[in-house]
Amino acid sequence: MSDLYGRFVYNKDVFQTIPLGVDPNKFHPFDKQQAKTEVAKMLNKPEIATSPVVGFFSRFQPEKGAGIYIKIARHLPHVCFLLTAPTLNIYAHQQLPPNLISAPQQSRDELARFLNAFDVYCFPSMVGEETFGLALLETMACGVPPVVPNLDGLPEVVGDAGLIVPALAYEHEIGSFAGTVSPSTMADAINSLLIDEKARVALGQKARERALTFTWDKTAQNLIALFRTLKQTQQLEDRYKRDFAISFVPYLNNRRRQIERQAILSNITREKERPLMKDRYAHSIEEGLSLALLRKHSRHEVEAVLHHLYGQERTETILEKIFGFQEAVNG
Repeated sequence: MSDLYGRFVYNKDVFQTIPLGVDPNKFHPFDKQQAKTEVAKMLNKPEIATSPVVGFFSRFQPEKGAGIYIKIARHLPHVCFLLTAPTLNIYAHQQLPPNLISAPQQSRDELARFLNAFDVYCFPSMVGEETFGLALLETMACGVPPVVPNLDGLPEVVGDAGLIVPALAYEHEIGSFAGTVSPSTMADAINSLLIDEKARVALGQKARERALTFTWDKTAQNLIALFRTLKQTQQLEDRYKRDFAISFVPYLNNRRRQIERQAILSNITREKERPLMKDRYAHSIEEGLSLALLRKHSRHEVEAVLHHLYGQERTETILEKIFGFQEAVNG
């Protein structure tokens, strides 16, 4: 996601990645058959207890891969597809495959038991801003191996503890869709785990182990460290807000024999020694504008204004010059 948004800003260091965490005491492996039996009884669907189960745990929306999940269910009619979501949305009005079972949204206290009924977790999300995947992490913490497309943040959570299916990523997103994945390819990956119990169990254990590396303590520590860094950065930027005067004036360019405009910075040096240009520094209009805006606005706000006025390439040149000027002026 940093790479995605980094295309639109001058300073890519503004992006700080802080993974979320999971409560390993709440989300942990249960006895698989017992979890299946309890969920089957709760939903009055005995086939859950006797069939392989492919789960879906998220909002059941197009960008989350709801349509892809339905198509996968049709590819694997011998498998039980079990989903929990707040609502079926538009899919409530469609003819769903008979092997797809919809359950109401589960409470946080009961969710882990429900997730443990999954043999495989299928999350074909195509969200253009799937920055992490907390539902994915919680399912992995229950020892359930995931199958996800190779789009956005999901592979960063899965690592080598699941199957990552090749996907077609759009160069420019359509709405909130980052790309698409083949239902048949996803179905093949899922089926490969369902028919190989040893590989499935081993990958589930690996998923649990990887999930345990994502803790809320680490999240909190990283967040506190980030705030401390931001405070130091703000204190440094406050030093840049000098009270030198900026004037926008016309002047005669003797070489070109024409009236031009420039920004004049005055009162930068106050001691007896003067710079080459006495007590003034000449800049272009856009550079003077940028320095004036920086008095009351952040660097990122100024960057947005310049990008609107001058375009990306010119903006990068302007920012490079004025940030270099600030570094030279401020001790």
